[in-house]
Amino acid sequence: MHDYPSGDIQINGIASSNGGSFRQVSIDGMGTIHGDVTCMEFSCNGTSKVEGNLRSERANINGIAKIQGAAHSDKLRIDGKVTIQGKLTGEDIQMNGHIKIHGNCEAERFDSNGIFIIQGMLNADIIEITAQGGCSAHEIVGEQITIKHAGSQFMTKLLSVFMNTHVTATTIEGDYISLEHATASVVRGGRISIGPDCIIERVEYKEELHIHPSSKVKYYTQI
Repeated sequence: MHDYPSGDIQINGIASSNGGSFRQVSIDGMGTIHGDVTCMEFSCNGTSKVEGNLRSERANINGIAKIQGAAHSDKLRIDGKVTIQGKLTGEDIQMNGHIKIHGNCEAERFDSNGIFIIQGMLNADIIEITAQGGCSAHEIVGEQITIKHAGSQFMTKLLSVFMNTHVTATTIEGDYISLEHATASVVRGGRISIGPDCIIERVEYKEELHIHPSSKVKYYTQI
């Protein structure tokens, strides 16, 4: 357990503060923090910018946040729009908004109910993705990976006429993989279920493979 000082940062209007180590950081207006921040709890209900790295035990972001370095939170919940210039690490990441990560994203559990763009690798033990729109990562790697699209099949197909609704990755690799509305060059794993509306170049499986008739798989092989 980190030994935090007793001081807090609380911004209710438009203000800025130097970084440092704090017990709680709360931003309800427009706040800028100059430098790295370490805290027990980070909360943003407005617009925030951290000009450095952010490290917290718990973080809850309901507004708009930009972190110019890397971010780590043991338990992170995002309901707004977040941009992270570095990597994101944590234990439990729950994402219901929109997040863009310029580096890798590493967690024990990654649960997404929104839209994400991860320019590096998404790596978590358990990955649950319910896409509300187009999502992408360079690679998606985990033990248990589930990707599906929110809404009915009819609405998903209707939306796909006007916008990208797929989860896209170069490689998806895991022990147990269940995919819907996914696009990938390679899907590799032990037990794989390719559900509806997937476009996969190559599937490599060890134990089981199921392919929905509406999906397009160019090549598959047992390894």
